Amino acid sequence: MSSENTFPKLPILLGSANWREWHRAIAAAAALGGFAAPIFNPTKNVADEKSGLTADAATQREMKASGLILRTISPHIADELFDAVLSPSPPKEGETGGDDDPTPVTAAADQFNYLKTKYEKSDAVSVIFEWQKLITTRLVDDGTLEAQLDKLWEIRTRCALHGIKIDDYLFAGTILTQLPESFNTVRDTLLSLKDITELKSSEVRTKILEKQVRSTQDPANNALGVTQKKGKQGKKPPPDKPCHYCGKAGHWQAQCRKKKKDAANKPSSSNTGGRGGLTWQAN
Repeated sequence: MSSENTFPKLPILLGSANWREWHRAIAAAAALGGFAAPIFNPTKNVADEKSGLTADAATQREMKASGLILRTISPHIADELFDAVLSPSPPKEGETGGDDDPTPVTAAADQFNYLKTKYEKSDAVSVIFEWQKLITTRLVDDGTLEAQLDKLWEIRTRCALHGIKIDDYLFAGTILTQLPESFNTVRDTLLSLKDITELKSSEVRTKILEKQVRSTQDPANNALGVTQKKGKQGKKPPPDKPCHYCGKAGHWQAQCRKKKKDAANKPSSSNTGGRGGLTWQAN
Protein backbone atom coordinates (compact mmCIF):
# COMPACT_ATOMS: atom_id res chain seq x y z
CA MET A 1 0.00 0.00 0.00
CA SER A 2 1.39 3.38 -0.95
CA SER A 3 1.96 6.12 1.61
CA GLU A 4 -0.44 8.33 -0.38
CA ASN A 5 -3.29 5.98 0.57
CA THR A 6 -2.03 5.45 4.10
CA PHE A 7 -1.57 9.03 5.29
CA PRO A 8 -4.38 11.52 5.78
CA LYS A 9 -4.37 14.67 3.69
CA LEU A 10 -1.41 16.80 4.74
CA PRO A 11 -1.24 20.60 4.85
CA ILE A 12 0.73 22.47 2.21
CA LEU A 13 3.48 24.76 3.48
CA LEU A 14 2.58 28.28 2.38
CA GLY A 15 5.05 30.25 4.49
CA SER A 16 5.60 31.36 8.06
CA ALA A 17 1.85 31.49 8.76
CA ASN A 18 1.39 27.72 8.78
CA TRP A 19 4.96 26.52 9.41
CA ARG A 20 4.18 24.89 12.76
CA GLU A 21 1.11 23.12 11.42
CA TRP A 22 3.11 21.78 8.45
CA HIS A 23 6.09 20.81 10.63
CA ARG A 24 3.93 18.77 13.01
CA ALA A 25 2.08 17.09 10.15
CA ILE A 26 5.13 15.89 8.22
CA ALA A 27 6.84 14.79 11.44
CA ALA A 28 3.87 12.56 12.19
CA ALA A 29 3.65 11.29 8.60
CA ALA A 30 7.37 10.51 8.44
CA ALA A 31 7.22 8.69 11.78
CA LEU A 32 4.25 6.60 10.65
CA GLY A 33 6.03 5.77 7.38
CA GLY A 34 9.23 4.80 9.14
CA PHE A 35 11.44 7.38 7.47
CA ALA A 36 11.66 10.21 10.00
CA ALA A 37 15.41 9.69 10.53
CA PRO A 38 16.53 11.14 7.15
CA ILE A 39 14.77 14.42 8.04
CA PHE A 40 15.26 14.81 11.78
CA ASN A 41 18.21 12.55 12.61
CA PRO A 42 20.17 11.78 9.43
CA THR A 43 23.07 10.16 11.29
CA LYS A 44 20.77 7.20 11.97
CA ASN A 45 19.97 6.71 8.31
CA VAL A 46 23.33 5.15 7.48
CA ALA A 47 23.93 1.52 6.51
CA ASP A 48 25.15 -0.32 9.57
CA GLU A 49 25.77 -4.00 10.24
CA LYS A 50 24.63 -3.71 13.85
CA SER A 51 21.30 -2.11 13.00
CA GLY A 52 20.84 -4.25 9.90
CA LEU A 53 20.09 -1.23 7.73
CA THR A 54 21.31 -1.83 4.19
CA ALA A 55 22.53 0.87 1.83
CA ASP A 56 19.51 0.29 -0.42
CA ALA A 57 17.10 0.64 2.50
CA ALA A 58 18.79 3.87 3.62
CA THR A 59 18.50 5.26 0.10
CA GLN A 60 14.82 4.34 -0.09
CA ARG A 61 14.11 6.05 3.22
CA GLU A 62 15.98 9.14 2.03
CA MET A 63 13.92 9.29 -1.16
CA LYS A 64 10.63 8.91 0.72
CA ALA A 65 11.57 11.65 3.17
CA SER A 66 12.53 14.00 0.37
CA GLY A 67 9.35 13.17 -1.54
CA LEU A 68 7.24 13.92 1.52
CA ILE A 69 8.74 17.39 1.79
CA LEU A 70 8.51 18.18 -1.92
CA ARG A 71 4.88 17.08 -2.14
CA THR A 72 3.75 19.20 0.80
CA ILE A 73 5.12 22.61 -0.12
CA SER A 74 3.56 25.22 -2.38
CA PRO A 75 4.88 25.67 -5.95
CA HIS A 76 6.63 28.99 -5.24
CA ILE A 77 8.40 27.53 -2.20
CA ALA A 78 9.36 24.48 -4.26
CA ASP A 79 10.97 26.81 -6.81
CA GLU A 80 12.91 28.55 -4.05
CA LEU A 81 14.01 25.23 -2.61
CA PHE A 82 15.16 24.00 -6.01
CA ASP A 83 17.21 27.11 -6.67
CA ALA A 84 18.75 27.17 -3.18
CA VAL A 85 19.28 23.48 -2.43
CA LEU A 86 18.31 21.08 -5.17
CA SER A 87 20.08 22.58 -8.19
CA PRO A 88 23.32 20.70 -8.95
CA SER A 89 26.32 22.87 -8.28
CA PRO A 90 28.49 23.62 -11.34
CA PRO A 91 31.82 21.72 -11.46
CA LYS A 92 34.57 23.36 -9.52
CA GLU A 93 37.67 24.56 -11.30
CA GLY A 94 39.75 21.61 -12.40
CA GLU A 95 36.80 19.18 -12.15
CA THR A 96 34.83 17.74 -15.01
CA GLY A 97 31.35 16.40 -15.14
CA GLY A 98 30.02 13.64 -17.30
CA ASP A 99 27.34 11.05 -17.71
CA ASP A 100 29.35 8.58 -15.63
CA ASP A 101 29.44 10.90 -12.62
CA PRO A 102 26.89 10.04 -9.92
CA THR A 103 23.88 12.38 -9.77
CA PRO A 104 24.14 14.57 -6.66
CA VAL A 105 21.51 13.62 -4.10
CA THR A 106 20.50 16.31 -1.63
CA ALA A 107 19.59 14.96 1.79
CA ALA A 108 16.04 15.51 3.04
CA ALA A 109 17.57 17.06 6.15
CA ASP A 110 19.13 19.80 4.00
CA GLN A 111 15.75 20.57 2.46
CA PHE A 112 14.06 20.66 5.83
CA ASN A 113 16.75 22.83 7.42
CA TYR A 114 16.50 25.34 4.58
CA LEU A 115 12.73 25.62 5.03
CA LYS A 116 13.08 25.79 8.81
CA THR A 117 15.63 28.61 8.63
CA LYS A 118 13.41 30.66 6.33
CA TYR A 119 9.90 30.00 7.63
CA GLU A 120 10.16 29.11 11.32
CA LYS A 121 9.27 32.62 12.39
CA SER A 122 6.54 34.07 14.54
CA ASP A 123 3.90 35.54 12.23
CA ALA A 124 2.46 38.29 14.44
CA VAL A 125 -0.10 39.37 11.84
CA SER A 126 -1.60 35.88 11.58
CA VAL A 127 -1.79 35.61 15.36
CA ILE A 128 -3.71 38.87 15.61
CA PHE A 129 -6.26 37.92 12.97
CA GLU A 130 -6.81 34.44 14.42
CA TRP A 131 -7.31 35.90 17.89
CA GLN A 132 -9.74 38.47 16.50
CA LYS A 133 -11.79 35.73 14.85
CA LEU A 134 -11.99 33.80 18.09
CA ILE A 135 -13.29 36.66 20.22
CA THR A 136 -15.58 38.34 17.67
CA THR A 137 -17.35 35.34 16.15
CA ARG A 138 -21.09 35.20 16.84
CA LEU A 139 -22.85 31.85 16.69
CA VAL A 140 -26.11 31.55 14.76
CA ASP A 141 -28.99 29.19 15.54
CA ASP A 142 -29.54 27.99 11.98
CA GLY A 143 -29.10 24.24 12.39
CA THR A 144 -25.33 24.30 11.80
CA LEU A 145 -24.12 24.95 15.34
CA GLU A 146 -21.96 21.83 15.41
CA ALA A 147 -20.03 22.99 12.34
CA GLN A 148 -19.71 26.48 13.82
CA LEU A 149 -18.29 25.03 17.05
CA ASP A 150 -15.82 22.92 15.06
CA LYS A 151 -14.61 26.13 13.41
CA LEU A 152 -14.00 27.75 16.80
CA TRP A 153 -11.95 24.74 17.89
CA GLU A 154 -9.87 25.01 14.70
CA ILE A 155 -9.21 28.70 15.36
CA ARG A 156 -8.17 27.92 18.93
CA THR A 157 -5.74 25.29 17.63
CA ARG A 158 -4.20 27.74 15.17
CA CYS A 159 -3.83 30.33 17.92
CA ALA A 160 -1.99 27.74 20.00
CA LEU A 161 0.31 26.98 17.07
CA HIS A 162 1.24 30.67 17.00
CA GLY A 163 1.93 30.79 20.73
CA ILE A 164 -1.43 31.97 22.08
CA LYS A 165 -2.60 29.33 24.54
CA ILE A 166 -6.09 29.83 25.96
CA ASP A 167 -7.13 28.21 29.24
CA ASP A 168 -10.00 25.81 28.73
CA TYR A 169 -12.40 27.65 31.05
CA LEU A 170 -11.74 30.94 29.21
CA PHE A 171 -12.37 29.27 25.87
CA ALA A 172 -15.58 27.73 27.24
CA GLY A 173 -16.71 31.10 28.58
CA THR A 174 -15.98 32.75 25.24
CA ILE A 175 -18.21 30.23 23.47
CA LEU A 176 -21.05 30.86 25.92
CA THR A 177 -20.93 34.63 25.38
CA GLN A 178 -21.17 34.07 21.61
CA LEU A 179 -24.38 32.02 21.76
CA PRO A 180 -27.62 33.40 20.25
CA GLU A 181 -30.50 34.47 22.52
CA SER A 182 -32.29 31.15 22.00
CA PHE A 183 -29.51 29.54 24.07
CA ASN A 184 -29.65 31.98 26.98
CA THR A 185 -30.69 29.22 29.40
CA VAL A 186 -27.59 27.18 28.56
CA ARG A 187 -25.36 30.23 28.91
CA ASP A 188 -26.88 31.43 32.20
CA THR A 189 -26.87 27.96 33.77
CA LEU A 190 -23.21 27.26 33.02
CA LEU A 191 -21.97 30.77 33.82
CA SER A 192 -23.67 30.61 37.22
CA LEU A 193 -21.05 28.17 38.48
CA LYS A 194 -19.50 29.29 41.76
CA ASP A 195 -16.03 28.41 40.51
CA ILE A 196 -15.91 29.50 36.88
CA THR A 197 -12.49 27.90 36.46
CA GLU A 198 -14.22 24.51 36.62
CA LEU A 199 -15.99 25.26 33.34
CA LYS A 200 -14.98 22.82 30.59
CA SER A 201 -15.27 23.48 26.87
CA SER A 202 -16.26 19.86 26.19
CA GLU A 203 -19.18 20.18 28.61
CA VAL A 204 -20.26 23.46 27.03
CA ARG A 205 -20.21 21.85 23.58
CA THR A 206 -22.31 18.91 24.80
CA LYS A 207 -24.94 21.15 26.43
CA ILE A 208 -25.25 23.31 23.31
CA LEU A 209 -25.73 20.36 20.98
CA GLU A 210 -28.22 18.72 23.37
CA LYS A 211 -30.26 21.92 23.42
CA GLN A 212 -30.17 22.09 19.62
CA VAL A 213 -31.45 18.52 19.33
CA ARG A 214 -34.30 19.17 21.79
CA SER A 215 -35.32 22.31 19.93
CA THR A 216 -35.37 20.46 16.63
CA GLN A 217 -37.51 17.63 17.99
CA ASP A 218 -40.05 19.88 19.76
CA PRO A 219 -43.18 20.27 17.53
CA ALA A 220 -44.05 23.56 19.21
CA ASN A 221 -40.73 25.02 18.13
CA ASN A 222 -41.29 23.83 14.60
CA ALA A 223 -44.67 25.55 14.46
CA LEU A 224 -43.25 28.68 16.03
CA GLY A 225 -40.51 28.75 13.43
CA VAL A 226 -43.06 29.81 10.81
CA THR A 227 -43.37 33.24 12.38
CA GLN A 228 -39.79 33.49 13.66
CA LYS A 229 -38.08 32.79 10.34
CA LYS A 230 -39.35 35.07 7.62
CA GLY A 231 -39.96 33.34 4.31
CA LYS A 232 -39.50 29.86 5.78
CA GLN A 233 -42.18 27.30 6.69
CA GLY A 234 -42.04 25.07 9.73
CA LYS A 235 -41.66 21.35 9.36
CA LYS A 236 -44.78 19.24 8.92
CA PRO A 237 -45.96 17.26 11.95
CA PRO A 238 -45.40 13.49 12.00
CA PRO A 239 -48.17 11.25 10.56
CA ASP A 240 -49.34 10.26 14.04
CA LYS A 241 -49.99 13.91 15.00
CA PRO A 242 -53.28 14.92 13.28
CA CYS A 243 -54.69 18.43 13.29
CA HIS A 244 -56.69 19.07 16.46
CA TYR A 245 -59.38 20.92 14.46
CA CYS A 246 -60.18 18.78 11.42
CA GLY A 247 -58.49 15.54 12.44
CA LYS A 248 -56.47 15.25 9.25
CA ALA A 249 -52.69 14.69 9.27
CA GLY A 250 -50.08 16.77 7.45
CA HIS A 251 -50.50 20.17 9.06
CA TRP A 252 -50.74 21.92 12.41
CA GLN A 253 -53.97 23.42 13.73
CA ALA A 254 -52.65 26.95 13.12
CA GLN A 255 -52.25 26.04 9.41
CA CYS A 256 -55.62 24.27 9.06
CA ARG A 257 -57.46 25.50 5.95
CA LYS A 258 -60.83 24.25 7.21
CA LYS A 259 -60.45 26.24 10.39
CA LYS A 260 -59.59 29.39 8.43
CA LYS A 261 -62.47 28.81 6.00
CA ASP A 262 -64.96 28.22 8.80
CA ALA A 263 -63.76 31.32 10.59
CA ALA A 264 -64.18 33.38 7.41
CA ASN A 265 -67.72 32.07 6.75
CA LYS A 266 -68.92 32.46 10.31
CA PRO A 267 -71.56 35.25 10.44
CA SER A 268 -71.47 38.00 13.00
CA SER A 269 -74.88 36.96 14.37
CA SER A 270 -74.87 34.93 17.55
CA ASN A 271 -77.72 32.72 16.28
CA THR A 272 -75.59 29.95 14.90
CA GLY A 273 -75.78 26.27 15.37
CA GLY A 274 -74.36 23.01 14.17
CA ARG A 275 -70.71 22.36 13.34
CA GLY A 276 -68.54 23.60 10.58
CA GLY A 277 -70.02 27.11 10.51
CA LEU A 278 -73.56 26.08 9.39
CA THR A 279 -76.24 28.62 10.34
CA TRP A 280 -79.71 27.87 11.64
CA GLN A 281 -82.57 29.59 9.86
CA ALA A 282 -86.24 29.64 10.80
CA ASN A 283 -88.87 28.86 8.15
